[in-house]
Amino acid sequence: MATNADPLVQDLLTRFRMYSSFGVVVVISNMLVIIVHMSHKEMAKKYILFTLLSVAELINGTSFIVTGVGREIQIHIGTYFKPLKVSECLMWFPWPTLLVFAGQLPAAMNLMLATERVIAVCTPNWYRHVWTWHHKALLGGFGYLICFVGYGVAVWASHLSDHINLTRICAVMEATGIMYGSIHFALVSLAYVVSFVVLLVIFIVTHRGKKPTPGELRRQKILFTVVGVSVIFVSFPNMILILNEWQFIDAGALFVGISYCMYATSSTFNLFIYLAFRKEFRNHFLVLLRIRKKQHHASSVIVVPITQLSQIQRPFTSQVTRSR
Repeated sequence: MATNADPLVQDLLTRFRMYSSFGVVVVISNMLVIIVHMSHKEMAKKYILFTLLSVAELINGTSFIVTGVGREIQIHIGTYFKPLKVSECLMWFPWPTLLVFAGQLPAAMNLMLATERVIAVCTPNWYRHVWTWHHKALLGGFGYLICFVGYGVAVWASHLSDHINLTRICAVMEATGIMYGSIHFALVSLAYVVSFVVLLVIFIVTHRGKKPTPGELRRQKILFTVVGVSVIFVSFPNMILILNEWQFIDAGALFVGISYCMYATSSTFNLFIYLAFRKEFRNHFLVLLRIRKKQHHASSVIVVPITQLSQIQRPFTSQVTRSR
């Protein structure tokens, strides 16, 4: 049995503590985004899809914390290197379920955001006059529904597998089977790539015609940055995980951990992207931090000089006199 003094165990402990640390940062940054959106009536409706994306990223951060802490506990109590079946991996521990949703939910929400841009460009009049926050909520709910269906398939796949895991790391592939796990990571990466390509096509099409409005241009920049960061920081670790699981490469425990932490890093960038590109978000964020005072719009009062007031009253007075 491996002990805490073994180099492998030390690498694993370092890796799991990295997961927990990165997870805390992800949770805090996305909690801030959710608080800013939900504490502002207009933004709560206008940016509901971005709020649902932050909820998805929050689940991702939570999965990192639970995974890191849960696996470290398994090492300390001496059960980490005890074999168990794939279905037991998924059902006995909380983090495999969180990891499945943590991968699929952010990808699905990025896809829904790209879909909304397609609707806005293809049917501008309908989008401008009919599309409301209710439609956005339904679109976001559809993205979440897809992920719940995906998890149902994961449970089914785990019970079909007769593979025995040699450790209780219980990552997505160990908890659902190598086939489902590979498809899971491939589809997550594909969702980000498709979203980016769709946004790129929209950008080219809108700029070939009439010049887009500043608001539309700002929305395109935000989505480009959000999805572009995800393509880089999600696709690479997913590729490492797939190649390592299929034994095309022999990546060490620490290298896999560092690569996977890139996934967590992508979930923290949204806060800074919104602060950089959204003035209303930045202003309300500073108000909540008590750095800037909330601006109250005073009602406009028309001041009329007394001389003009007397001139206005004269015709009215004479008219009343005649009416009598």
